[in-house]
Amino acid sequence: MAARRIWHAQDILAEIRKSGTTLAALSRQNGFNPRSLNSALTKRWPRGNAIIASHLGASRHQIWPHWFGPNDELLPLTKRVPPRKAA
Repeated sequence: MAARRIWHAQDILAEIRKSGTTLAALSRQNGFNPRSLNSALTKRWPRGNAIIASHLGASRHQIWPHWFGPNDELLPLTKRVPPRKAA
């Protein structure tokens, strides 16, 4: 099974810039405050994630496989268990 590669936020921004626009402009084009889509880079926001993925010509699953399944469905949150401290 191939490893799931999560895109780094800076890689996403670089791809948006390569396409000739900025994240702020993309936000404004979709009726949001210029800084609104910033949170979609690091947080689960299905609508914002979809806007970015669509602009990049990718699926949400390709960019954020830990949040979205193969059919672009939102995956349930998993509870993180903090590591135990050595005694």
